[in-house]
Amino acid sequence: MIHHATHLQPTEHYTDTHGYTDLIFGVTHLLGIRFAPRIKDLPDQRLWRLPDGNTYKHIEPALAGKLNIHLIGETWDEMLRLIASIKYGEERASRIIGKLAAASHRNKLFRGLQELGRLIKTAYLAEYFRSEELRRRVLIGLNKGESLNSLARKIFVPVHGGFKPQ
Repeated sequence: MIHHATHLQPTEHYTDTHGYTDLIFGVTHLLGIRFAPRIKDLPDQRLWRLPDGNTYKHIEPALAGKLNIHLIGETWDEMLRLIASIKYGEERASRIIGKLAAASHRNKLFRGLQELGRLIKTAYLAEYFRSEELRRRVLIGLNKGESLNSLARKIFVPVHGGFKPQ
């Protein structure tokens, strides 16, 4: 049973450059939502490699480091329990993300989700670099969200003194 106040089942979530972290990539992936941020500083982005010993001479400058896939495996069951708690309304995603981020590097689950997020982010960036259609879809999604926010600001009527039921 889902306890959230919505029946919406988003499949893709758009955000601006400032709204993404490796952790968010990992959590949204496990929730079955494609996280699709607009990336403004593309030349500054770094990709993560698998720890397979292969070299990638054409993209070496863009590589940040090797993924810790063992940590992903070690924390996988705990990740799935966390995601189940979110999906079934036992806990709010924002609360869990906040607690994980606060614990950050001391927390093994955080580090496992971060490693998974780096893997997902690397795959996303590879597609984002080559797909004009994806970049266009992200921009359209962001524009729709901003249009809704603009409309809400225009029709909002503030009530001075608050709402007082009779």
